Amino acid sequence: ILEKGLQEGVPPDTWTPEGEIAASGLHLLPAPRTPTLVTEEKFSFTSQRAWYTGFKDFRYRDVDGLIHVGDHKTTKSFTWAKTPEEILCHSQALIYAVDEFYKNPSDDRLALDWVYYKTTGSRKAEPRFQIVTRDVVAEMFFEHVDPVAGEITRLHHEVPVGTPALDFTPDFRACDAFGGCPFLSICNPTPSQRVQAT
Repeated sequence: ILEKGLQEGVPPDTWTPEGEIAASGLHLLPAPRTPTLVTEEKFSFTSQRAWYTGFKDFRYRDVDGLIHVGDHKTTKSFTWAKTPEEILCHSQALIYAVDEFYKNPSDDRLALDWVYYKTTGSRKAEPRFQIVTRDVVAEMFFEHVDPVAGEITRLHHEVPVGTPALDFTPDFRACDAFGGCPFLSICNPTPSQRVQAT
């Protein structure tokens, strides 16, 4: 819905729930047909540890020359939306930023434009914008994201296909993340394991 609106200027159909949700955030997006605007851009790059690929919801360069990389997010409540500071620590944002800095080596900063659309109650959208620098993104990416991606890559190559999940050592720090793990009863950690993990 938003891709067509950004590319062709076709407004969302507000007679549908998804169109109503999308329309609530149009004022936070670049104008339709912005000359440098690209939507659903595929990207891929490799580090020394891992390979990254994905699609960016939108990107463009503003009249001042600043690159904006954007992502559409839906949420039941804005309390779940990341703060601008949290976006900088978010792996998706860091991966997008690394790719942009790689493609645009003369740029030293860019804007991460996360737009949150409320899906319940009144239709509203809120921005979470953060301008980031090349040096900070590189530091955060190589300290936090790339080591984890490298471990995932290592496991992908070393662990036989079909290995049961319970054969892996559990990380009890994740039990309560994102509202709680639905498989908690399978791992069944003891109270002391859960306390030690915090």
